Amino acid sequence: MQYYKYHEEGNDFLIGEERQNIDYTKEAIKLCNRKLGIGAKGLIVYFNNKIKVFNAKGDKKDIYFGGIRAISKYFQDYKINYQNEINYDGKKIKIVGQDLIGYEIEINQDKLIEDEILTTKGKIPIYRYLDKREQVLVLTKNLDELASSGLAEELYENPYFSEEKDISFARLVNKDNVVIYTYNEDGWLEGKDFSCAFVYLVLQDKERIPSEIKVHLKKGILTLKNDEGKLFVFGKANKICTIEV
Repeated sequence: MQYYKYHEEGNDFLIGEERQNIDYTKEAIKLCNRKLGIGAKGLIVYFNNKIKVFNAKGDKKDIYFGGIRAISKYFQDYKINYQNEINYDGKKIKIVGQDLIGYEIEINQDKLIEDEILTTKGKIPIYRYLDKREQVLVLTKNLDELASSGLAEELYENPYFSEEKDISFARLVNKDNVVIYTYNEDGWLEGKDFSCAFVYLVLQDKERIPSEIKVHLKKGILTLKNDEGKLFVFGKANKICTIEV
């Protein structure tokens, strides 16, 4: 059986056509292991344009785990007619672009609140996005220092927040560029689209940034663009190799 390894902004995924009688929870654990398997952040399997995504622990993940650009580039590379639409666990996502691949992220301004919390670093202002998976943001001018201070781990363990959450730190470089680090149960991430969209929402509300900005991640750059009230995230994806298993 063949799998194809693709890369998007620091995240790598294995992609394969869905087959019957395969336990993809076990398959993801086996293949994504970086010491004993091929190694990847997650496994994507597809049937027509319907996809399922599993992380390296074998858990089925939600739409913003990642891989949308990777599977779209795979469909483009192998000329699979997916009609520029991906069905991700019942949610249909329209894909735009070829070189820079983008899709719309649905995010609601009404779920954004300002807050503050007492930490071992003192009382700090935060922003929260109250959803099934909560987003927490700390805006800072000392990004690397704060990210290495243990504050992300402290916030993640704080019962004040929802059980499922992402903790982000962001530094606005200038009106067109922002650097974002995100932490959750998987540790420090290379990047997460929804967390980037959440940061964009905060900055648009507080800093009056332009409609299009660059988001700098640890190993890549995303472009976020507000087009007539719709927020799109764009990025690159590339094939790394083909694997026979």
